Amino acid sequence: MVNIFGEKNKMKIAKGSKWWILISFFAAVVLLILYLLLINEEFALIFLFFSVLVFLKTGFFLIFFRDPERKIGHGIAAVKNKGDKKN
Repeated sequence: MVNIFGEKNKMKIAKGSKWWILISFFAAVVLLILYLLLINEEFALIFLFFSVLVFLKTGFFLIFFRDPERKIGHGIAAVKNKGDKKN
């Protein structure tokens, strides 16, 4: 839980998107490890470059796949259809 200005917030990730984020994160970690293992080689910077790009993509996925709480605004009425399940 993150406490921002006295409010408790927990960022939720959209259903089915955790694997997109995890795979991207682990790919970035693997590329970073390859860079650290091959740091004295000429082509090692390529691994570092792609690692940074994939870390940035992971950050984008965290923002894109977030699932914020939705609150019904004042004066808005939601009507259920006959086919909707009862709560």
